[in-house]
Amino acid sequence: MGAINLPQTRFRYLRIVSARFSVSDVSVNDEFYYMVNGERTGPVSQEEMRRLFDVRLLTADTLIWQKSFGSEWRKCGNGTAFGLNAPPLPPLDNRSFYAALVLPFATLTLDAILMTNSVLYADMLPLQLVLTFVPVFALILLDVTLLRRSGREDATRFLLLAGLFFPPVYFWMRGKRTGLGLKPFAAAIAVLIAAGTINTVLTGSAAAYLETGFPGCDTPMSRETVMDILRDLAGKDRADQIQDVYDMRETSFDPSLPERVCTARVDLIDEVGAPIVYTITVKRGDYYYWVEAGE
Repeated sequence: MGAINLPQTRFRYLRIVSARFSVSDVSVNDEFYYMVNGERTGPVSQEEMRRLFDVRLLTADTLIWQKSFGSEWRKCGNGTAFGLNAPPLPPLDNRSFYAALVLPFATLTLDAILMTNSVLYADMLPLQLVLTFVPVFALILLDVTLLRRSGREDATRFLLLAGLFFPPVYFWMRGKRTGLGLKPFAAAIAVLIAAGTINTVLTGSAAAYLETGFPGCDTPMSRETVMDILRDLAGKDRADQIQDVYDMRETSFDPSLPERVCTARVDLIDEVGAPIVYTITVKRGDYYYWVEAGE
């Protein structure tokens, strides 16, 4: 067979014709060339093209060429014009997609519950991030894998990147590319708003805590609690002698117990600046204060 002069095959110079063409446009005697990942392959027979299309190595967007096309590279399309039979795509499994859509509600709610009931959890930001984001991204990864296995490779472009950095964009792209429309994106926004609201309500009391999630020595809550304990210790007859608690400072904090030791001074009617020591601990989500005289 004589040499065939192929048209320019570098992608940036390809002339792509997306219009449909009929069987009459194709010469059954000519061999085909096709482009995959920027590489030209061929010549191959029409029978081999059929096989490649059946196993999905060729897709509707694959560029192909034969001598009868002249200088034009054309998209393979549905393959019927070339005597190819494109197998129907299997049904799309959306279970992991919908699970990823609603899971943030569960993870953010659980995060709020743990934040308000576990000091150790509140002090471990990496664990919070793992619990909140890793399960959602795992489902997104599973969904993208199922898309690829179903022959919808084109629908997966940049999906993992979107799912990793901004999941709502993932739901928008996924819905648009698979015929689900904008409903998944709207649902994702609604889920995030609802979960964020519940998270804020459940952790609202955290504003009185330090960044560790544990009551600080000099927070308004600690001052009020220490004052109440001192008045109880003084008894009803002497409760009014407790005038003020000030100079509240932390001397140590052990997150493994957890326990925070603080010092302060108390003004009484007959004494100014009496030293005290108070210890803050937590048990089953409740905070306990122990107050004793200092040195």
